[in-house]
Amino acid sequence: MTWNKKKFKAQGSRLTIHYVARKDAGVYICKAAQITNQGSVVKTQPITLHVQYAPLAVEGRVDKAYGYIGARVNMTCSVDADPPADFSWTHEGRPMNTTDDVEFFRDNNTSVLSVRRSVMVNGESIYGKYVCDAENSIGNVKQEVNLEKGEPPPVPTLEKITPIGPTSIRIRILPTLSLHHLLKVTGYRIQYKKDIRDRDWQDGRYKDFKASGGEYYVIDALEKGQRYVIRAAAQNQAGYSAYSEARKVQLPPEVQDNGAEWPASNPSVLLAVVAGRMLVGKL
Repeated sequence: MTWNKKKFKAQGSRLTIHYVARKDAGVYICKAAQITNQGSVVKTQPITLHVQYAPLAVEGRVDKAYGYIGARVNMTCSVDADPPADFSWTHEGRPMNTTDDVEFFRDNNTSVLSVRRSVMVNGESIYGKYVCDAENSIGNVKQEVNLEKGEPPPVPTLEKITPIGPTSIRIRILPTLSLHHLLKVTGYRIQYKKDIRDRDWQDGRYKDFKASGGEYYVIDALEKGQRYVIRAAAQNQAGYSAYSEARKVQLPPEVQDNGAEWPASNPSVLLAVVAGRMLVGKL
């Protein structure tokens, strides 16, 4: 009888692993062979080894968060643990419990502490050091998140919206400079909805984008021949800005036969709503 798992080999019916590590977990195969004059019989048996270990902080964790009055703040604590960890949070040494203003969300070995905006309105006392304690039957690990005062980014500007086919549009957003020197704009949320009477933004959809150097973003899977209303909000580590001024774009009913993008000589009409008046222009 022999055991094998990559570099592990042993004779006999027993396999001993010294200085067990997490990487030793997995499926081991025991193979037994009986050879006689009449023939041979070989049987295998898989044995799964589970290695339990204390919680370990995952790479890439964030130890700083930003918030501002009137916004919601989510702080995340993620670990790698077996068995799964239980979580508890403190703020400046004081235990935190679920209330109308504080919520906890759990997904396997991740805990999210969500501080609602009503706490923010009461003052800046929510800033400071938060400690997440992740614990299982083997041990525990603590993670700190420092919540600092931040500012949302300025409202972005939709410079140009261009149909690039019957079901897609390309949106140009002017680069947005953050007012806070440490809080660069990291992305944009673009909302869009059909331009139908009595339809509000709750009936619309949105798509999130990471900020790119060119600031061009594409929304696809739209309905051809339909007119849409578009707006955007900028995002940084503190949260989202207010939404931009809404603009409208009319999609063409069909693409060109050769599948090329619609040329500037065959422009689509854009409409912008400004101070209650309708301005009409061409791309």
